Amino acid sequence: MKNSVLWMVGAVVVIAVGAWFYMSKTSTDTTPAVATYTEERFRFLTDNQDLVVQYSADGDFAKVNYRGTNYELPVAISASGARYANADETIVFWEHQGEAMFELNGEVVVEGAKREGAEVKKADASSPLLNTVWSWDETTYDGEPTIMPKEAKSFFISFKEGNQFSATTDCNNLMGNYAVVNQNIDFTDVASTKMACEGESQEAAFAEMLDKVSTFEVEGTTLTLGLVEGVMTLSKAN
Repeated sequence: MKNSVLWMVGAVVVIAVGAWFYMSKTSTDTTPAVATYTEERFRFLTDNQDLVVQYSADGDFAKVNYRGTNYELPVAISASGARYANADETIVFWEHQGEAMFELNGEVVVEGAKREGAEVKKADASSPLLNTVWSWDETTYDGEPTIMPKEAKSFFISFKEGNQFSATTDCNNLMGNYAVVNQNIDFTDVASTKMACEGESQEAAFAEMLDKVSTFEVEGTTLTLGLVEGVMTLSKAN
């Protein structure tokens, strides 16, 4: 009888330890199934801490080295800037205009870290974004109907050297800044002219899309802007 009790206690302990290990492993595992990282590394500094970050070639993942440990994080929902997080968002890396924050196990451990070197990487004259007027064709969100301009060829955007952009909508003009890091892009300081809009303008929806953009890709005459939960497609305008 005594041996049976001891055996049962031992079995319960083994099961409990195994369950704890499984739950701990699944809640902190941040490694993506497939990610090809560029050779370029970015260092973010505070007075006494630093982060070294690599981005995947497609911008979908970031590898963050903090105190000798690598954390591989997929892109996550962001109101602005480039944000990466694990599934339960206990590990978060956020970069915005050359400044970074890192949250580990729900605690902010690095805040206000400045990127070493240039303020923000600018698009140079060879960038495929430049010297082209892009016309918005459509936007698709996961599980939602496709959104298209009510009037074809009524929304345009162009990028300038020096990190400024301008856009024409079905009502006003938009303007602001943008920053690029590898295939990541961030629109900031967006403003518009104040002309009263007649009818059902899509200007507000278009501006909201730009605010959610995190990546870009140019292929031929198509510009694809990646949103956290969707894709915005534009084409070269004549």
